[in-house]
Amino acid sequence: MGLELANIARIGNEIAAGEFRLARTAIDIWSRTANQVNRRGPLGSYLTAWKAQSLGNVEEAQVALTTCIELSSREAGEGLHAQALALRGAISLLEHDLEAAVTDFRQVSAMSARLRNPSLLRPWTDYVEACV
Repeated sequence: MGLELANIARIGNEIAAGEFRLARTAIDIWSRTANQVNRRGPLGSYLTAWKAQSLGNVEEAQVALTTCIELSSREAGEGLHAQALALRGAISLLEHDLEAAVTDFRQVSAMSARLRNPSLLRPWTDYVEACV
């Protein structure tokens, strides 16, 4: 369990640092070492979506995000649910689907008010861009 948490922290750190190649490598390592429940759960779906989006595979990312959002809403994983909505909103913005992007970003905004550390979600610039 400790190794799995360390790998998850590494993924988050690499993404935050903008080291996307290293983040994808860390996701691959986590995928090989994580237990099956976590790989098939909302976190695994989110990481699959993030990796697919970072490689330009929008369809795969959308499918994985749909799974993540569905699972995280059922499991009361509000933080991960908000992250998935933010990523889906960013993808919608890149795909020029502004209405879908604004809808997702508004949900993230509402959800982040209930999170302990809402600064972990940073979709605000994308939200402003979609509204403008």
